[in-house]
Parts: sequence; C-alpha cells; structure tokens
Amino acid sequence: MNAKVDAELKGAPISEKLAKAVLDIIYTKTESNVPKAVFRAPSFSPDGYGELTFELTSDVFVYHGVKSESHFADLGSGFGKTLLQAALLRECKVT
Repeated sequence: MNAKVDAELKGAPISEKLAKAVLDIIYTKTESNVPKAVFRAPSFSPDGYGELTFELTSDVFVYHGVKSESHFADLGSGFGKTLLQAALLRECKVT
C-alpha cells in the first residue's frame, strides 16, 4: 500500500481530500447499479436530489461539534455518503 495512505490510516483521521476521493469512488460504483431510467448526477453535485456538497457537510460537522464521541444518524434515503463522511472525517459512531 502507498506509504502516505498507510500513514493517514493509522491513528489520525484521514484528510478531507482522501475522504472525498473515497466517497467519489463509492458513489460512482454504487450509482452504476441504479437503473438507467433514474437520473444520475455527479457526486456532490447541486443537480442531484438535494444533497449537500462535501464541503458544506464538513462545515455542518464542525458547526455542530461532531467528534469521535458523537453518534451521527442519517435519516435520508440516499447512498449513505453523509454517514461515511462522518465516520471518515469525524471518527464518530454512525447509524
């Protein structure tokens, strides 16, 4: 594995850049299984179904003090990117 990625995965939360890349990959793989009749917007696009941008979601976590002791619940009906972003960047419990 890449030494820089190894270092980021040990202990400290991963960088926002790496988290966004991971989420983009997962979204691309997940949405490729959606029937062609369903509108597909790029990951974190304002053309999507009302989803927040990666940056705004990160700002919301900071504003509300989401941290490793927090438990974050997402009641949405999307692909779960917000939950994964919370787990990756804030290292909190997610539901």
